[in-house]
This record gives sequence, C-alpha cells and structure tokens, in this order.
Amino acid sequence: MNTVDFSIHYNKLDTSYTMPQKHEHNHYEIYYLVSGERFYFIEDQIFHVHPGDLVFISKGYIHRTTEADSSMGAHARYVVYFTETFLRQLLSQAQVSELLSCFYHDTKVVHLTVAQQNFIESLLTKLADEYSNHQPGGELYQRVLLTELLLFSNRLNFDLVYHHLNELNPVYLTIHKIVQHVRKNYREKLTLTAIANEFYISPYYLSRMFKQVTGLTLTEYLNNTRIKAAQQLLRTTDLPISAISEQVGYESHSHFGRVFRKFTSCSPMQYRKTHRTAKAENLSL
Repeated sequence: MNTVDFSIHYNKLDTSYTMPQKHEHNHYEIYYLVSGERFYFIEDQIFHVHPGDLVFISKGYIHRTTEADSSMGAHARYVVYFTETFLRQLLSQAQVSELLSCFYHDTKVVHLTVAQQNFIESLLTKLADEYSNHQPGGELYQRVLLTELLLFSNRLNFDLVYHHLNELNPVYLTIHKIVQHVRKNYREKLTLTAIANEFYISPYYLSRMFKQVTGLTLTEYLNNTRIKAAQQLLRTTDLPISAISEQVGYESHSHFGRVFRKFTSCSPMQYRKTHRTAKAENLSL
C-alpha cells in the first residue's frame, strides 16, 4: 500500500489467523467483519469485534487483530485502504476533511443494525467488483462509492458506548489497562519491572503477553507513544528540541534523537522543517 491510493480486499479464512506483528501505515483503513469474532488492538484500545461491526483506523495508528476466544480464528472480512489523495481527485480538501471525521471519534468500532449491515455489504461488494473488474470509468466510480461509504459512516451514531471491555478475556483486559497506563504516564520514567509491579504480574509474563496482544514490546510501544507526542510538539510549537525531548519522557537528548530517527527515518529538526514547509505550501493553495 505504499504506492497505491486505494484498494479493497475480501478474505475468508477457515483456520486460525493472527497478524504476525503490529501494523501501521500512512493510509486510512475501514475494516468490516462479515463473520467470526476478533480481538482488535487499535493505538490505545482493545475491542472485541463481532459480525456486523465497522472499524475505523486512522493513518499512523498502530493496530493488530488476533483471534477471539470463541472463534477458533475462522472469519471473513472486508478491508478498505485509501489515501486523502485518492479522494482529492474528486472532492475539495474541505470536503475530504469532513468525510474523514469518522476516523477521529473516541470510539473506533460501531455495531450496525441488520438493515445497515445489508446496505454496507451491498456497497462493499459493489466497490470490490469495481476494483477488480477494471471497467471504463472504474476509478471514478470507486471514488464515488468510497465517498458514499464515508458519508454513510459519518451518519452513524458514534455516541453509543461500545462496551468492548466487558467482553475481553483477563489477559486482554490487563494489557488494555497497561496500555492506558503507558498513555497516561509516558512522560514519567517507566520500566518493565515497575509496570509489572504496578499490576501485580511478573515482568516476564507482562513482556510475553504485551507482545502477543499488540505485536510490540512494551519498550517499543512506550517509544512509539513518546515519538508521536514529540511529532505533535514539533509541528505545533516552537519549543527547543531539547525541551521536547524532556517533555515526552527522555532523559538523554542524544537517545531521543536516535529513537526519533529510528521511528521516522529523519532527525527531529528535519521533521519540523519538512512539516512546516508542507503547512506553508498548503496555506498558499
């Protein structure tokens, strides 16, 4: 998906399947579960996903699906990937921004009524056919259908609380609480041992279970959280890089620079310059 602005895939798996590692990308993703059950880790939440659930994953969000306890891994799902560029060839930037608002609710999963399921499955089938058949005007029609999908999504009731925590097994519930703990306290000095003690489990058990659920080590997740916070500060403030390093929890500025480069392939200074240049260009359009 690095060079593709749009794709849609339907997969039906009759055997156990877990994503081998965490997944993160620079496009938007809509996941619709047709059958089976899944646990879905998204950025800082874990959901128990059922048939008829629509899942919204914004670009840059860490996510991973694993089999739910009762499903034995068998499931069928649609996955839609797209970039803003794909929609901007049909719509204005303001219209695209409005359509993407469904990705930025606190709730990432919405359960559809039977009527809504029938509608969305018909729409996704049509969209998948257009994508695979390469008919004249196919790309334009794909943009139209994707726009309809996003319009439908934005009219859903995201205010309904999705009681995903009630259905998580003890391991997933514990990891969910630990993820929330890291997100709340990432500015502090956090260690595997200290967090394990906080939740009355062994460091070995925490390390193994965290990797199993999220696809990341605890240290990788902590660094990911800190670097995303640093990126936000680099884009939106004039704080010195040394101050940002301290503010997101790094005691060593040089270590912050190494970790930042590992996650972004550029230095903090280069990141700030690139994004400010891009912002200035967008304002001039």
